[in-house]
Amino acid sequence: MCLSLILVILCFVCPPLAVLFARGCDVHLLLNIIFTVLVWVPGIIHAIYVCFYFEPRQT
Repeated sequence: MCLSLILVILCFVCPPLAVLFARGCDVHLLLNIIFTVLVWVPGIIHAIYVCFYFEPRQT
């Protein structure tokens, strides 16, 4: 519960940091950095998608 709240806040404040916490350093982080640098809103949308709707990593 607390982690989800932190991720939601990070998705709006610093989307790449939210993706880094949720997925680690992978292609989604690079893609989110590009979205955030070009236009802020697509970075937020992508971060929310990756943090809450994307399939979890297989370990």
